[in-house]
Parts: sequence; structure tokens; C-alpha cells
Amino acid sequence: MPYLSAFAVVFREDALYQVYLPLTYLYLCGNVGRCKQERNQLSITLTNLQVDFDNLNARFDEEAETSASLRAQLQRAQADYQALKGKYDKEVTARIEEFEETR
Repeated sequence: MPYLSAFAVVFREDALYQVYLPLTYLYLCGNVGRCKQERNQLSITLTNLQVDFDNLNARFDEEAETSASLRAQLQRAQADYQALKGKYDKEVTARIEEFEETR
């Protein structure tokens, strides 16, 4: 009798595998399809992110150039201010001295 029970177990397992393997195959095929779709979606998302990064990087470079230009203009304006201030301070001081001498 032990041989009969062993045969029954093997038969049951074989029957299970006959049903289980095709179902597993179908499940995996469905997953492969979904994986391909997800991979394609991720590829599109990555491409979009790379384009956004490139655009932001170009914008950053433009802003950096503009910033450098504005800093240079500010330095020139500050130098002009100091030059004019020195010139007019001397003139005002000279006039004040002239005025006090005439008193």
C-alpha cells in the first residue's frame, strides 16, 4: 500500500503542476507586459527630466551671466560715485574756506 499512496501524491502534484505552470506562465507574461509599459513610462519620464534639467541649467547660466554683468555695472557706478564725491567734497571745502576768509 505505501506504493499506492506515493503514486497518489505524485499524481496530485503532477495535476497541480499541469494547472499551476500555465497559470504561472500567464501571470509572468502579464507581468512582463506591465514591466515593459512601466519601463517605457520611466524612460519617457527620465527623458522629460533630462530636458527639464538642461533647460534649467541653461537658464541658470543666463542668470549667472546677467548677475556678473550687473555686478560689474554696480562696481563702475560705485567707482564713479566715489570719484564725484571726492571732486565735489574738494570743491565744497574750497568754497567754505573762501567764504570764511571773506568774513
